[in-house]
Amino acid sequence: MAHSEKVPKPMQERFESLCQATDTFSETNLNDEYKQLIRYLLAALCRKRPSPVERGKVNTWAAAVVHAIGTANFLFDKSQIPHCKAPEIYAFFGVSASNGQAKSKQVRDLMGVHCFSAQWTLPSRMDSNPMVWMVEVDGFIRDARHMPLSIQEIAYQKGLIPYIPALKQSGSESDHSTERTAIAPSEAPVPAPSQQEPHSKDKAPQPSSDPDQLGLF
Repeated sequence: MAHSEKVPKPMQERFESLCQATDTFSETNLNDEYKQLIRYLLAALCRKRPSPVERGKVNTWAAAVVHAIGTANFLFDKSQIPHCKAPEIYAFFGVSASNGQAKSKQVRDLMGVHCFSAQWTLPSRMDSNPMVWMVEVDGFIRDARHMPLSIQEIAYQKGLIPYIPALKQSGSESDHSTERTAIAPSEAPVPAPSQQEPHSKDKAPQPSSDPDQLGLF
């Protein structure tokens, strides 16, 4: 889930040209949150070998990346703030709808940009994206937000979830380092009983605290 604006030196000038185009659109039609996430996607594309954005018109790629991030975050939904229509993006960058849509699909397919992608979800939308929190524990898919703190910590340190929900709810998230340090299986705390309703009269199976048993859904 980590992001970076680092790009290879040969792609630096290209990256800056693309960012200049998308920054202008974001400042006019979107907000700083969109602006930053779009820059991260541009940087990720520039780091690809070979990079698809190395060739072609700057405005075409700029429109495609804005459209891709917008698609993943429901930008075209009138109930969202901010929001805008896809034709407005194409018109701003001076590209045709067919070309913009084709390049956007190329970007989304290549980088895994979709509505439930944790990496390309705006931070402000993270809580409303259920797929961000789905992790596999002992072969079962569970919502990490309803798991014991010990399991949440392991999931966070493995990079499976963006933050520890239990600490945010208790107001102590600031005390938790953003650095993910490994927890050895023998050092992992024993989780509290599951809060999920049992499927029968018997007790529900308890999730393992073994880090090796945690996986991304």
